[in-house]
Amino acid sequence: MVKKMFFVLAAMILPMMGILSCGTMKGQQNQKMSIQAAKTGIAFEVVDSKGKHIVSGETPRTITLSTGGFLIPNSYIIKYTKANGETGEQKISWGFNKSALTKDAICILIGIGVVGIIVDSITGAIYTLPEDVLLEDVAYHPDEGTVAIFAFEDVRPEMRQYLVRVN
Repeated sequence: MVKKMFFVLAAMILPMMGILSCGTMKGQQNQKMSIQAAKTGIAFEVVDSKGKHIVSGETPRTITLSTGGFLIPNSYIIKYTKANGETGEQKISWGFNKSALTKDAICILIGIGVVGIIVDSITGAIYTLPEDVLLEDVAYHPDEGTVAIFAFEDVRPEMRQYLVRVN
């Protein structure tokens, strides 16, 4: 009887563990992020919270950053040149990975344990970074009498209302 009950419980819990497994198994400790600006070709540098250089490039570009680990989320700063020529800085803030937290909470509630949340916190899978970053105050100002042509996807969504169809 006890043996049969053990197998019934195992048959119920094992599939749930596969679905609800910790975020480390299903999540990412490294995350891709798209860096964009109103103008293509804006040079930028990404540094960590200690000022250490991580990556540099020009917009638009997709980069990969670590979300964190060992119970500490990573934060980054993007340094770039604004439209007025000043150096701009934009902080990339972390957030909690809601999917990993939900799975971990369900595992705790149904009695599977706290291993998932511990592992996720240590590996950084519990944290997330934004998928897209739009550099602020980077404007394109062509000389008077010139025409600028951009690919539609290079125009920020909030600026698309000002586009004028010419054909």
